[in-house]
Amino acid sequence: MKDLLSNNIKARNHFMRLSALMFMAVAIFSTAVVAQQHSSPANTLTAEQIKQFGDFSVQEALMRLPGVQVNRDGTINLRGAGQDAFYVTINGQRLGNTGLGDRQTDLSAISVDLIDRIEIIKVLSPDMAADGLAGAINLVTYQPNKEEIEFKGALGAGLNPEYSDRLGATGRSWVQFSGPVADKLDMSVALSYQRQQQAWESLELGYGVQEFEIGPVNVLERFGTGLNIKGSNRFGGSFHLDFDHSEQSNFFVRGLVNVDNREQAHHQNLWIANESWENQTLTGSQGSFNHHMTIEHRDITQYTFQVGGEHQLSAFNVDYDAGWSRSSITRDENLFPFQATGVQYQTITNNRKRPMIELAEDEEMPLPEDMNLREMEYIVDDHIDENITANINVSFPVRLGTMKFGGSTRFSDKDANEQGAFSEYHYTYQGFVDLSGFESSDAGGESLFGNRYRLGRVIDMEEALAFFNSSIPNMRLDAPAYYRDSEIFNYFASENIYSGYAMGVFEFGKASLTAGARAEHTAIDYEGRKVAYNRFDQFEEASDTSSHSSYSNIIPFAKLDVGLTEKANLRASYSRSLQRPDYNLAAPFELSTPGDTTIFQGNSRLEPIVSDNVDLYADLEIFEGGLLSIGGFYKNLSNFVMHQQSSMVIQEGEYPNFSDYFEEDVTEITTNYRTYVNSDRSATLYGAEVALQQGFVFLPGALSNLGVYANYTWSQSDFETERGDETALLGQSPHVVNVALNYQGEKLSAQLGYHWSDEFLSARGNEQEAAPRLSMSSVYLDRYEDGYEQLTATVRYHVSDQFQLWANMYQLLANEQEAYINNRSAYPTSIYNRTGVEFNIGIQVNL
Repeated sequence: MKDLLSNNIKARNHFMRLSALMFMAVAIFSTAVVAQQHSSPANTLTAEQIKQFGDFSVQEALMRLPGVQVNRDGTINLRGAGQDAFYVTINGQRLGNTGLGDRQTDLSAISVDLIDRIEIIKVLSPDMAADGLAGAINLVTYQPNKEEIEFKGALGAGLNPEYSDRLGATGRSWVQFSGPVADKLDMSVALSYQRQQQAWESLELGYGVQEFEIGPVNVLERFGTGLNIKGSNRFGGSFHLDFDHSEQSNFFVRGLVNVDNREQAHHQNLWIANESWENQTLTGSQGSFNHHMTIEHRDITQYTFQVGGEHQLSAFNVDYDAGWSRSSITRDENLFPFQATGVQYQTITNNRKRPMIELAEDEEMPLPEDMNLREMEYIVDDHIDENITANINVSFPVRLGTMKFGGSTRFSDKDANEQGAFSEYHYTYQGFVDLSGFESSDAGGESLFGNRYRLGRVIDMEEALAFFNSSIPNMRLDAPAYYRDSEIFNYFASENIYSGYAMGVFEFGKASLTAGARAEHTAIDYEGRKVAYNRFDQFEEASDTSSHSSYSNIIPFAKLDVGLTEKANLRASYSRSLQRPDYNLAAPFELSTPGDTTIFQGNSRLEPIVSDNVDLYADLEIFEGGLLSIGGFYKNLSNFVMHQQSSMVIQEGEYPNFSDYFEEDVTEITTNYRTYVNSDRSATLYGAEVALQQGFVFLPGALSNLGVYANYTWSQSDFETERGDETALLGQSPHVVNVALNYQGEKLSAQLGYHWSDEFLSARGNEQEAAPRLSMSSVYLDRYEDGYEQLTATVRYHVSDQFQLWANMYQLLANEQEAYINNRSAYPTSIYNRTGVEFNIGIQVNL
């Protein structure tokens, strides 16, 4: 039934898409390809600027732009609107997202060595897709040189001496070819390889509450020390063909392939009291010492391909393109937990961010032979996002300016259903296996946090994985947990978006007015899974389900540009933008568990979050070629998607697995009902951005080679919570700072760059809980995280016009990033410590 249902939906969608593409084949264009006309210099980063910062990935480079914060887990938040509140294009072609259930795009997977320019478009005009709540990010690959042939290449390597025995060497290399290859035909090709290695130390602090004779007291329920190791291999290539048929007509073909193979390991010692306490610091007999290792392999593959052209006709201009993109993600994760039980120990928490553990009297440190392998977790995540796009754009002059009309279609398949895309398995080995057979040869040599802690042991990853793969026949699978934890997260979504717009640009002396509107209609077909248990928490059945939904949006737009002087320009705009619901919330899944009389469902009728935006900016040319941008923004956000808990009445026979509750004369019962809904609550988000790029050419001598690149973003948000109070939006950092001082001499160039973002609210407490260090009464426990801090230095020496030597240094500031609950000193929850200066050296060749 599942295959028949899937095939019917896919066949209908392919027919609709083929029909639409045949209609649009007359002419199709994506104006986002020329998105630079939407973006001021302050929101653009060139390849040369990227090289000066020395960044590896697009994610790292983005944090140099105003309004962009990168959190400690690598997620990007644009203007504080949310971590997936933007979309990404490659040369204007929509890039498939990489999130399992959400719409995030992992930009840490893409090498900056393939990118000629990064643009952030914060105000979306009618000729652009509207589903970027905070805007869009456009990555422009290298364009052909139409005048002469160019060949460039670079090769470099480096390491972090602090962790060189764990990480090995980093490396990067790239080659670029560009130039005319035939009459009227120009081409560019770029290839890139990177090996990036990272390591950081971590503390896990789980302060809980325990009742004693004196009342509730905070105790250290969990304490872990860990080492995290991450390595990425990135392979990529891009090409661009331009055919200039005549002065009035040209055509292009371009594409990109990017592969990111990533491996991450987390080694951790973990002390757990298991709520067993003799007094406020001494655990009882139920305490345990654990050693965990988590291994994750993640492969991301991304493709884009575009064809199109532009024609200037006597009465109008027409531009068009058609494109395809595909992102596939394969991830597997293994958890190997070893545990020694019955360990009694003392917690010393005078320094709550650096607690210590001492064994109780007569206790000895558990040996590897004493530590038994507990229940293992194995997670498989395999999904694909594919987009086919087609757009048309026609413009023609009118009395006061230009009129522009266009239409577009985007057909998107999010396949997280084939091959059981998401599976979480819980395995227990049938027998006793201890830690001694898994320790690596260098066990016990790792010191953490300035020698305050020692890891003591490290599991050999290859040994552990080999054991797991060979021992599956001897393991017991927790089948009921598998269906609960896996099946409801598997879905297929086919999203078709049809758009049209009209806009005009009207000139009035030194002022111009752009006004228009965009209409979008979205139709989505979903497939999902229904999972049913009985009242004894035993799995009964899983079945297929499907749904269809659609909605339409009108997106108005108005912008006023005023040339105040030859060197000053003022922009004011009103726009509307959207954020479509995450797939995993809108998929028609259902989990029914009579044991707790709960029914949990997705909601296919969810509609987008809507933001009404006002932006005001001034761009000023200062001194000799310097640029200063000052502006502010205001967003009114509504239609948030919220988790809702309520009650639902079900009738006899409606849910067979609830039949035990329908006794004689009982025809209906009330259940707990959980789902997602569009809330009537709203939020405001507002802020200011200042950006400066200035060369000190007016200074004497060598000082004239100095320059500065700096920007600062301040933002504030107010969200109406279900608790009845107001908080900031999740993930919104109120302060983001970038400063870079550079020197551009005839032979030598150098730059020192600094980035810092302030702490932010990461999660809200839904229920009031005891927190003795904060209050005698219960309070909401909100979670906060530090932002990101980085100091880098780069040096380049031009040996000749053809050869350059370069050196990049990272993490010049050893820094800690903390997470805490409500009060930083009272309830720290985790600390990341990044230490050791990483450096890379290499050579660049220009021919």
